[in-house]
Amino acid sequence: MKIRILILAQFFAFISIAQITPRISSVKVFSSGAEISREENIKVKSGIDTLKINGLSPFLRQQTIQARINGVKILDIDFKISHLNNTKDEPKLAQVKSQIKQVERDVLDLGDE
Repeated sequence: MKIRILILAQFFAFISIAQITPRISSVKVFSSGAEISREENIKVKSGIDTLKINGLSPFLRQQTIQARINGVKILDIDFKISHLNNTKDEPKLAQVKSQIKQVERDVLDLGDE
């Protein structure tokens, strides 16, 4: 039993998990969506590393995810949405959303008249 624990401890010593929030480097807007490119400089140790990327849109389509890291072999890309985090809108986005709701109410009022 002690041997198994040591082996697992040595295996997990080579795995590291890093959380990053990469900065937006470019945006292309299309009629049916947008392409957002993000970049971040990180140091990756040899062995198995897991990168958790925060701050992405919950409307991201899994089949459109692409990743490239120079000098590194990417084994897998996994996409999950955390429904536990309550994300707040940016102040400008919240303002635009409230303006849209006001316009929708105004349109309903005009329809009632």
